[in-house]
This record gives sequence, structure tokens and C-alpha cells, in this order.
Amino acid sequence: MGNFNYKLEYIKKDYKKFYLKLFISVCLLLFIMSCGSRAPTGLDQETIKSQSQKDYDELKAGSENIVKEIDLYQAIAIAIKHNRDLRIQMMESALSQGQIDVVKFDMLPQFAASAGYKHLSQFPGSTSLAISDRETGPAELGDDPSYTVSSERRQRTGEYGFTWNALDFGLSYVRAGQQADRYLISKELERKAVQNLTREIIYAYWKTISADYLLDQINPLMEKVNSALQDMEYIETLLLSSPMDALLYQKELLDVAQILDTQQRALMDARVELAGLMGLLPDEDYVLVPTAQPLTELRMDLKRQEETALFSRPELLEVAYQERVNSKEARARMLSLFPSLRFDANWTYDSNKYLYNKNNFEYGALLGVNLLNVFQLGNNSEINELNEKIIKEQRLALSMTVLSQVHIANINYAQTLREYSNARQYLEVSQRINDLISNAQKISRFGELEIIREEASLLVAKLRNDIAFAELQYSLGSLYSSVGMNFVPNNALEMNEKDLAKAVEDNLNRWTKKYTALVVEPLNEQNPTLKQLKSNDNLVAYSSLSGGGFIFKYSTETFYLEGKGRKRYHAKLADGNPLPSWLALLPSTNSFVGIPIESFGSLDIRLTASNDVVSVDDVFTLTWDLTKEDLSL
Repeated sequence: MGNFNYKLEYIKKDYKKFYLKLFISVCLLLFIMSCGSRAPTGLDQETIKSQSQKDYDELKAGSENIVKEIDLYQAIAIAIKHNRDLRIQMMESALSQGQIDVVKFDMLPQFAASAGYKHLSQFPGSTSLAISDRETGPAELGDDPSYTVSSERRQRTGEYGFTWNALDFGLSYVRAGQQADRYLISKELERKAVQNLTREIIYAYWKTISADYLLDQINPLMEKVNSALQDMEYIETLLLSSPMDALLYQKELLDVAQILDTQQRALMDARVELAGLMGLLPDEDYVLVPTAQPLTELRMDLKRQEETALFSRPELLEVAYQERVNSKEARARMLSLFPSLRFDANWTYDSNKYLYNKNNFEYGALLGVNLLNVFQLGNNSEINELNEKIIKEQRLALSMTVLSQVHIANINYAQTLREYSNARQYLEVSQRINDLISNAQKISRFGELEIIREEASLLVAKLRNDIAFAELQYSLGSLYSSVGMNFVPNNALEMNEKDLAKAVEDNLNRWTKKYTALVVEPLNEQNPTLKQLKSNDNLVAYSSLSGGGFIFKYSTETFYLEGKGRKRYHAKLADGNPLPSWLALLPSTNSFVGIPIESFGSLDIRLTASNDVVSVDDVFTLTWDLTKEDLSL
């Protein structure tokens, strides 16, 4: 009976082991099946819609507090604060700075703590035999070996201690220095992004200024063109003019309409582009205020530009910091070849009642070295030397590129300055033609088609002038960037938009030349009176008056202008209307010529002198008191 009970108890133990193994196998199988059953799951429409709405609301909220009357410097400040691409670059710089602190912790000793609990299903019994013979080993166990126990089935353990590796400390120190250099690289990339954004804002700002001005003029002119087309189609149906004349008239009107449509399409994108650069929604309503003092010219010669570029270009500083990173990497490779020295100090606890000492404190040191590392010394030295040569060549190549960019930027600026000068002169000529035609229309010397054609031509001339000016400012911004100028203070994110705009303005103006434009001899002090034209007055350009007429010559020293470009003159009445048809300004001879329709009178005239960068004007009163004999001549 006793033997049966023993066998029954043995069978129960076997069943327990079997069920335990079965349970573990089933759990393992379910885990493997669950891992293999995972499939790609796309986002549902509601999730996408909800996220899209949240993103839109966040973009909308970000632009609600932005000032809506914006000048050039405010536009730059708003873009720096709200441009999404720039914010990403700034966040990456901040992330790089945070990683420096993370790397520093690697230099500290490791302090680890652990606690555990262990339960055994059976006692870990064991036995041992003495080695009776070193050749044959211990004797075989007998039929009834005597097992002993030195460990409990249930145990609680705990441990904590310090570990410090001198080699790891050295490597971590080098890695921390590398991460600091990478942070400086990210700051240079951020500065480059700011420069590029500033340049794009300058260009888009002046394009939008032009668009706001010209679009208000295009629409009324388009209505006039459409009305003239309808009238001409009506005239053609009534056969009031020859079919060829009617068709040619319509063709010219359609050509004008096509020109206006093309210009309108080019202008309508400017406002949306500027809004995107400033971090505003495309439909955001804002008003641009023309900047009183636009950028003009860089205040340094070419030699100093080269020196400044080599000293402050972000790309060159980035390469310099990358060179330091590579140098530290070479140092890290050399350190990895050194012996490893580790220090340990630990306190342990074990609840096993069979142990004589449940608590222990241990400490020690371990020195280890890979003897094969000695064969890597020569290769590492060669690799380090080669890397230094590569970095040097990269720096020299980039320096050459930077110097080339400075020269190209100066060439582009000079070219755009000439193009802007030509565009201004073209605009002045178009304005004078339009004024003459407007005056002539009053006496029915020109028809409606000529009026529409010249109005469209004047609009195109204004657009060409404005775009040329915007490209001039863009080329100047490119010149600033090629020199490596820093427009934005380092604490830009901590400043409000008003203070930031002021700081940007001060930084830009610090590098901009200031030109003087003065009225040296006021025209009213030069006796502005029309007098009889004499034969010795060389006025070939005014051939219609070669046999007679009247003239007022003003001094060539009337105005003083600084800056580049040919001095140009333009005259209108003081109220903004064009000069009367009988009076003309001849800039080449510094004179006003004409034949008055009345024997005496006066006109208040505004004479403007300008070059490519500055302008100044003076208002004077032109008088005449002529006899009938003078007029008869």
C-alpha cells in the first residue's frame, strides 16, 4: 500500500510537469501566431479628415495675431517667426543642442540596481564525489546516491553597484565634443536658411507691391478693351467701315487683351507666394506698405567682400566644424586601440537561508587589451592623414566657389542695375508718350484704339520697371548672402515681431550705402521765364522750333545726385498732370521750350532729377510775358 501511494504521488508530479510544459507551449504558439498575423492598416477617412481639420485650425490660429499692415522689414520678421521650413531648421538646431546633454551623461559611471524573485518547482538537490584518480576522474555514482540541498525553492535577490570604464569615458568625452560641433553646424545651416528666406522675401515683397498697384489698373483697362471689341463687332455688322479695317482693329484689341491677361496672371501669384513665405494662409488678407528706403548698394569694395565672405560664409564655417568632427573621430579611433580599464563596486543581497552571508560587498578592477590592435596603428594613421587632406581640399574648393559666387553676385547686380535703368527710362518715355496722346485726344487727333494701345503699353512698361526693381533687390540680397552677412540677431525667437523688424532694418541699413540727393540751386532762383529762342541755341532735337520759339534753360548744377546711373529729368505740372502740349522738356539741353498759346501766364511745374538709386524734385513757377510780335514770330 505504501509503495502504491508513492507511485501515485510520482504520477501526479509527472502530470504537473506535463501540464506546465503544455501551457508554456500553447502560450509560445499563440505569441508566434499573433506576431505573424499583423498586416498593414491604413488610416480611415474620419481620422484623415479630423487631422486635416486640426492642421488647418492650427495654421489659421498661427496667423491671427500677425499685423496686417506690413512693410519690407516686418515681412522679413514675420517670415522668420512663422515660416514653417525655417521653424523646422530651428527645431533641428534645438534638438542638436539637447543631444549634447544626452551625450555628456555617457561620461558618468554606470550605477545599476536590480531586484528579483525566483521560485523553483523542486529543490535544486545535488551531490559530489572526490577525485580519487587524476587520470580516470571520480568514481561512478552508486545506486543510492546521497543528495544535498544548498538553495531554497524561493529566493529574493537584490544588487546595486557602480561600473566605470576609463576607455569609455575617453570615448564619450570625444563624442560629446563631436556633438557640440554638430550643433554649431546646425546653427550655420539655420543662418544660411535665414539668408535664403530673406532674399526670397525681398523679391516676393516688391513683386507683390507691383501687383497690388498694377492689378487695380489692369481691370478697368480690360473693361475698356472688351467694350471697344463689342462696339467694333457692332460696327462691322452694320458695315459702317470696311471689313478689313474692322478686323484689323479687333485683332489689335485682342493682342492688347492677351498682353493684359498674361501680365495679370504673372501678378496674381505674387501675393500667394509672399503669404506662403511669411507662414500665412493663401487667402489671408494683409496690406503691404511700401518701404520708404529700399535697399540700394553694398557698402564695401570687392576686396573687402572677398575677405568678409571667407570669414563669415556659413558653408565655410560648416566645413571648419566638420573638420573638427573628423579630427575628433580620428582621435576616437586611436583611443579605441588603448587597453580597457574597468572599475567595479557592487553590493549584493540573497535571501537564501542556506547561505552563511546574505549580504556582500565586492569591488575590483579589470584590465583588458586586444593584442591584435597593434597591427591597426599604421592603417589608422594613414586614414587620418588622408582624411585631413580630403578636408583641406574640400575647404579650398569651397573657398574658390565662395569667391566665384561673390564675383558672380557683383556681376548680376551690375547687370540688373543696368536692366532696371533701361526699364525706368522706357517707363519715362512711355509715360511721356501717353501724356502726349492724352493731350492730343482732347482735340480728337487720336482714336480710341491708340489710347487703349498706349495705356496697355504704359502698364507693361510699369510692370517691366517694377519687376526689374524687384530683381535688382533680389540680386542685392544675393550679394548680401554671398558675402555671408547676418541679418537676424541670434535671439530672434525670443523677440517680438516689432523689435525683430527693427533689428533686421538696422542690420540691413548698416551694410547699405546712403546716397544724398539735394536741390543745390532752386529753380525759382534762376529766373524761370520763357525767352525768345536764339539761333545760337543748339536745339536740333526740337526741330519744329528751329525757326522760332521760346526757351528757359536751367543750370546743370540745379541738382546734386549720388549713386550709380545716368542723371535723368522728368517734368509734370505740380498737380500731377502732364505738361501742356505746347511745352516740352529737353533734358539733353537742360531746357524747357515751346510756344505759348497765350501772350502771358504762368505754370507751376515739378522737375524731377533721378539716377538708378535716388531722386529729388523741385517745384517752380514758369512765367512768360510776350508781345504779339513775339508770338507772330
